[in-house]
Amino acid sequence: MSIKRVLQFVLSLVTLTIIIQLVLFTNLPRGTRYRNRDNFFCDAIHIGVLHVTSATQLYKTLKFLVFYRNSPLHFHFFVNETGAKIVNTLFETWHLPQVQISTYESKDSKSTDTLDEKLQSLRRPELLNHTDRLIVMGSNLLVMGDLQQFWDLFDHFQMSQVLGAVKRGDNKAETDIFLLDLSKLLSMTGPLNSATGVHFAAVNPQYLRWTYVENIVDKDELNSVRAILSNMGQDIPPRRISRCTDLHESNSTDAPTLPACSSLPESQMFKRRTLLFIRRFSYAPKEHDVTLVTQFPYEKLDVFEAMCRRWLGPISATVYLSEADLEKTIDFIEKSSDLKRRYNVAYHAVFKRGEFRPMNYLRNVALRNVVTSHVFLADIDYLPMSKLHKTLLPYLAKMATHKKALVIPAFATNGSKPVSPLTVDELKEAWDKRFIIPLPEKTLGSEHLPTDYKRLRNATEPYTIQWKPNHDPCIVVQSNVVEYDERFFGYGHGRVSHILELHTQNYEFIVLPNTFVVYLDHLKGRDYEQFAKDDYRSCLQAIIEQNVDDLNRKYGTKYNITNLYGEPTKSSVVNTT
Repeated sequence: MSIKRVLQFVLSLVTLTIIIQLVLFTNLPRGTRYRNRDNFFCDAIHIGVLHVTSATQLYKTLKFLVFYRNSPLHFHFFVNETGAKIVNTLFETWHLPQVQISTYESKDSKSTDTLDEKLQSLRRPELLNHTDRLIVMGSNLLVMGDLQQFWDLFDHFQMSQVLGAVKRGDNKAETDIFLLDLSKLLSMTGPLNSATGVHFAAVNPQYLRWTYVENIVDKDELNSVRAILSNMGQDIPPRRISRCTDLHESNSTDAPTLPACSSLPESQMFKRRTLLFIRRFSYAPKEHDVTLVTQFPYEKLDVFEAMCRRWLGPISATVYLSEADLEKTIDFIEKSSDLKRRYNVAYHAVFKRGEFRPMNYLRNVALRNVVTSHVFLADIDYLPMSKLHKTLLPYLAKMATHKKALVIPAFATNGSKPVSPLTVDELKEAWDKRFIIPLPEKTLGSEHLPTDYKRLRNATEPYTIQWKPNHDPCIVVQSNVVEYDERFFGYGHGRVSHILELHTQNYEFIVLPNTFVVYLDHLKGRDYEQFAKDDYRSCLQAIIEQNVDDLNRKYGTKYNITNLYGEPTKSSVVNTT
């Protein structure tokens, strides 16, 4: 054979090889992963998550997947309205590099759904916009290992194979995690034929394990799981896979820092990881109903428990806690005789980050997740009278209408023996004996003076009061009320700025004389201690000025900050929260 013929043969062989590779490459399914020049995988693994019934279980599942992963991830969540809130809020506030999510409206599914029921919910043509291969799993599964090797098993699918399931010890298929070829599923007209194995075959990921927290009996394994769950907090950011093209980055700040706040990182309004509905919530509201909206740190769970004894209506509460405190919070609730049977309480967790508590963000989280027509806005340090929820209901339709705020008078204990009256009659008796006094007499502040306690003493009918600077009452309003200004953090002016905006919107403030709350004396926290420092107060003053300027632009008002709050001194805002 001549050299010329050899060269022609080699050239033909190379050309044929290139053509075959091009054909294979262009016809690979969307879910196939490609190696980069260093032989690493970089395409996203697509994970379908069904039946998001528990936010805390979902959170654990996600933490394990992120902990072990070595590839970008794209989650596809099939959720109802509440599940969509949980998922979207979590990923908006959780800085996970190279992670994307998509959500799909789904019926209320259960972990006990049959395989056919699960597959029916996955027949979504829109999924093909992202992938045609999917690892499907439940939201309460702890996968201990990288899903890479499970994903690779798609390469071993038979020509007509639609689903790859793992055999359990009883030789049955595990339906809580399986591989699914979406293109083939969507092209099928009948059910999968598991008997013949044509569409349904077993796969065997040798080095991948999964379990459920409640099923772990080995003490060492349980401690290992708990360590992963508690240590993956804000202090240990999720790994970014530097070798791969970045699929998703989130900005950790929402607003530029004011010059006066440059020494306080919280002024950048960085996001804090937020997990909604950390416990089952169920409540069917009346046409006119009211939810108590509050927020508190983990350390005040016992105070919240006392609040719940008096307020029997629905509650939306945000708890500010560390990663390690999440399980402790759930445990406290389940062991409390007052809380464990209360499913009309929606608990939301915001995980600690930075020095200061983001008061107004915590309030907004609770406010955004109510199901009633009205809200009762009160912080954890205000203990409501007994049966306040029932007392308020008749007023909602006729009085708490658009741009009307019902004011609940605030009192404080007086003397060495704290008294906490339950009823209006008990309040009047304690007031006569000076065991209970109007809150302004206790704090010497102006926040509650507009309530007009002299008039209240003998009032039998609701009466309108005039707003004054620093007004800071506990109020009942419609649930579509404007949100709190989240630029305020720590101690100072958070609620006052909210009441000012309601006044700017021409709200009418109406005192209900047959209601009350009692302010609980408590040790001042770190936020209050920081208030004495010049840099903190200078920053707070700058935020107040910015807030007032924004109100003037938004509503066309001409507020002057000196006329509103006086000169910027420590005493001018010391009692505002």
